[in-house]
Amino acid sequence: MRKLPTKATKVQTGAQFRALSSPTRHAIEHVILINETASVREIAVQLGRHPASLYKHIDRLLEVGLIEEVGTTATTRRDARVFRCTAWGLAYEPGNVELTDGLVGFIESELRHAGRSLAASLHMEETSEPPLTVGPHRETHFGTLFGWLTPDELAGVNEHLEAIYQIMMRTPRRPGTRLVSFVSALFPRPKGRRAATLPGEHG
Repeated sequence: MRKLPTKATKVQTGAQFRALSSPTRHAIEHVILINETASVREIAVQLGRHPASLYKHIDRLLEVGLIEEVGTTATTRRDARVFRCTAWGLAYEPGNVELTDGLVGFIESELRHAGRSLAASLHMEETSEPPLTVGPHRETHFGTLFGWLTPDELAGVNEHLEAIYQIMMRTPRRPGTRLVSFVSALFPRPKGRRAATLPGEHG
C-alpha cells in the first residue's frame, strides 16, 4: 500500500471545496493522491478518460492549490508534467461561513453524484452485466442506519470507517482490480421533537 502524504494540508478554503464539487476534479485529485505523483496521461489511464478532457480540470486544481507540479517525466513525444497533492482531507471550522458553505456544497455534490452513479449501475447503463449486490464481492450497497450510541460505540464506528478509508485511499489501479466508490455520511440527529422522527414518518 502507498503512504499518504504527510506534508499535505487539509482542504480548507471555499474555493478548494467548490473545485472539488466537480466529480471529475475530485477523481483526479484522488488518483494523484493514491499514486503519490501522476502525469495527466497516467491519470487518464486510471480513470479511463482521454487526457485532453482533463487539462482544464488540472488547471483548476492547480489554481486553488489542491495540487502542484513537481517535475516532468519522459514520454515518447515530449516530457509530461507530473503532479502531487498538496491538500487532502476535509477541514471544518464552526463560524467560518465561506468554509462551511463550501464544505456543504461539496457534500451535497458528492451525495447527488453517488445517487446518480448507483442508479446508473443498477439500471446497467454503463455495463452489460448486472452488478453484484450480494456476497463478499458485492459491488453495490446502500443503507441508512440509526443508532443511539455511547461514546465508546461511536468510537467503534469511526474505527471501522477509518479502516475502510485506509483500504480505499491506498490502492491504485492494478491488474485484476475494478474502480468502485465509497461514500459515507455520519452525523448527529437533530435534538428535540425532530430527533424522534425518522425518514418516512410524519410528526
